[in-house]
Amino acid sequence: EMQRSLVGSEMCIETVIGVLSTVAYVLVMAIIVFTIIDKTVGLRVTKGEELDGLDIHEHGCSAYADFNFRL
Repeated sequence: EMQRSLVGSEMCIETVIGVLSTVAYVLVMAIIVFTIIDKTVGLRVTKGEELDGLDIHEHGCSAYADFNFRL
């Protein structure tokens, strides 16, 4: 029995369905993963860490020694 091949618009429709299903899967999985991360360890730093700069809190020193920016 001969296999039917996709041609023209059928191939385009199959490609669009594949792309949309992949985008939907990635979106759902990203929401699940980021929700788990947010509920466990958090996604944001504290206000103090943000104002001081993450390099000080993460590495113990300033990445830009001469840069002094305060609000």
